Amino acid sequence: MPPPENADKSSALGSKEATDSVQDLGLCSWNDEDLDYDEISVLSRGPKGLGSAFFVRDIIDRYTRKKSTTFELIADHLQDTMFELDVNRNMRLIEDDTSTIGYKDIYHLRDPLKMLRDKAEAEQQVARHDILDTFIRCLDDMFAPLDKRVAALLEENRIEYELLWTLFAPKTIAFTTCRITKAPCATRVSRYSNTINRMGQKNFRIEGHTFSGKGEQLCFLDIPVFESTKRIDSLSVYPLCYHPQVTAMRERLVENGRRVMAWTGIHHLQHSGWALPLYHNGNQRAQVLEGRIVVNRVTLDNEPSPSISISCGDEELSICSPTLTGFALTSLKRYVVAVDNLREVLWMDRPLAMPGRNGQLVLDLVNCHYRQKENPPPEGSSQPQEQNTTILLRGPPSVGKTMTAVSIAERCKRPLLILDAGSIDANLAVAESLHNEVFANAALWNAILVIKNADILLRTSSIVSQRNTVIGRLVQRLQTFDGVCIFVENQSEVQSRAEPAPPVNCTLDFLPLSSESRKEVSFFRLDQVTPSQSRSNKEALAEALAGTPLNSHQILKVVQTASYLGSDAGNITTQDLDRAIELQSGVLNSPHTPSASSV
Repeated sequence: MPPPENADKSSALGSKEATDSVQDLGLCSWNDEDLDYDEISVLSRGPKGLGSAFFVRDIIDRYTRKKSTTFELIADHLQDTMFELDVNRNMRLIEDDTSTIGYKDIYHLRDPLKMLRDKAEAEQQVARHDILDTFIRCLDDMFAPLDKRVAALLEENRIEYELLWTLFAPKTIAFTTCRITKAPCATRVSRYSNTINRMGQKNFRIEGHTFSGKGEQLCFLDIPVFESTKRIDSLSVYPLCYHPQVTAMRERLVENGRRVMAWTGIHHLQHSGWALPLYHNGNQRAQVLEGRIVVNRVTLDNEPSPSISISCGDEELSICSPTLTGFALTSLKRYVVAVDNLREVLWMDRPLAMPGRNGQLVLDLVNCHYRQKENPPPEGSSQPQEQNTTILLRGPPSVGKTMTAVSIAERCKRPLLILDAGSIDANLAVAESLHNEVFANAALWNAILVIKNADILLRTSSIVSQRNTVIGRLVQRLQTFDGVCIFVENQSEVQSRAEPAPPVNCTLDFLPLSSESRKEVSFFRLDQVTPSQSRSNKEALAEALAGTPLNSHQILKVVQTASYLGSDAGNITTQDLDRAIELQSGVLNSPHTPSASSV
């Protein structure tokens, strides 16, 4: 619309008179013909001879009485500058080849505009410099009261809800925590807005981007409305520069980003901390997850191929997602885990020695399988291209059969998937779905698959047809599985078989624990429960437990109880073992069980 009649058309853009006119604007009147508010505008001109540079337009809502201010850019130098600052997405094109940008958007652009003004002066671009200089002086005059108000709040590290927008300039790195794992994370701010949720609560919404191997991903973060003022570092989201330990936190975020980018593909890792089941109902919450986990990012469509090299700077690394999806080897479930809770696997320094010289033969057999897997024979060779390796471990319960399978995986540095055939009774549909996932993962990860209670698959019994169907399918999968499979059987002999069982490469019979084998079992359990204890201490404690009549499971319980009773964190003494054995003897009604110190 045309400017007011009393506007000084020869005045310089951004003069004190023009600024006062903006501040003294009254309410707009409603125009019944146009069904819109009448705009009150101030027309200013640039330096003499350069024509109009921009308009400042104010509109005041008839209900809320809130004033909205926009800047209509006319001069080509101003429009080109805005596009150079990459803020064209915040600009709206209007008629007559002009552009408009909002009051809040231009607030964050004053420093970049001053840099471009100085650059124009250095390059002797007189017209561009004069227009930018006049525009910046006008902005400084308009924002002076706001700057003074914000500066007083920031001096006390506080902010008002209505002024939150002053903190979040575009491309600001904002700090927050993951709502699932509570891990620290950051996002690059794109824009912000005021929203109202379903409960009618006002929120300040931040639209940001996080970084992954595929690129940037959109995220939304809300700050609920609050009264008076609030400490900036107590907000659910705030600029990273206001963090109490900004340098240390930035380094931590960058380090987590490096891990995310390094763990592209399949990685066998150690997890310790809170995790959330991936497929969970509404009542299930995050839980503590301790143990081995496999991060498998090969089969996900939104992740890059391991062969693709991705290079990014510290800023991109700092806004990497704080979580990954992993498959827990103990519970056989998928979890959302925090990157900060993941570490490289520390393999056991002394796995369990298997009975006799057969132990080394079994290890050689498994190692030979993986060597052939990694270096397949040439095409046309008479040697089979793919074949499985099956091992049968049988003997009385709690004599170290499963531990032997664990020791094989430790020596070979392979993931270990343990499937209990006895769980078929629980839920047939869930059991079959689990079997499908376990076999697929074992093949993809070159993992060692252990089937506990394998006698259920091999003996004849009167079971319902549906269970027979599940067992039959499981046996069929075992016959076509081309990895390493270890059967653990609690019977010394197999009388008859319900299904054609897969042939085995070797069978290892276990006898009741001897003093020497019990010592190896004890060392293994101590290494599991107290990995930080010195090797010499573990050997001494294992020697003390070797003379007790405890089986493998009882030794595990004794070691766990002793670790709870121990006064020295992470270490167990012989006295702790004695107390744990006494407690277990009372529970088991075996008062004559010898103590570790009496041996």
